[in-house]
Amino acid sequence: MTTRFRSSRTILRSGAALVAAATVFVACNDEPTAPVQVAAADVVAPVTAIIATAISGKTFAFRSGAALSPALANQPVSITMTTTGSSTTAVIVTPGGTLNTSVVFGSCAFTVLAPGTPQFPTGIVMSVQYCNITVRTRGTVVGKTVVLPILLTLATPQFSTQSDAQTVSASVSSTGVVTATTQTGAPVVVGTTTTTTSTGSTGSGS
Repeated sequence: MTTRFRSSRTILRSGAALVAAATVFVACNDEPTAPVQVAAADVVAPVTAIIATAISGKTFAFRSGAALSPALANQPVSITMTTTGSSTTAVIVTPGGTLNTSVVFGSCAFTVLAPGTPQFPTGIVMSVQYCNITVRTRGTVVGKTVVLPILLTLATPQFSTQSDAQTVSASVSSTGVVTATTQTGAPVVVGTTTTTTSTGSTGSGS
């Protein structure tokens, strides 16, 4: 009887110690983090010659090309812009063929270069009234360089279409300036956002 009692008492003490240790562990993990500054919103900005360098070489796929031409409504198209020096060109892939174009900004005006296609011959200009990028910066911690989704939106008064997401390496400054990294590693400012303070709990322990 005495041996069994001592054994039971030892087990109870061991169990109590484990519960106490677990309580301390949970308490440590529930400690609030220090407030961090994050971007409060995404960045939406018109594509300019400067911003074009941030998306150079990226292929943006659209489910409809109606904003480029009514003839491309409900037809998949893709656009790949390439900036070399001060000039930007774009390859537009349509169901009817591939178009090589020059690009003028202000909105986005794509002029078809030779040889063109039967549907879009050389010299045809496809003008898009609104040509914007959206960088998904919301929630990004200030001061850190991270990979973020970036999308291209083309719109006219009649049609609007947004691409599938590509990615870009970017950071948000304490004043909300968003800087992306180009293919060559150069920094380029693509817009500004507001920032806010975020708090919460971490699982980092004590």
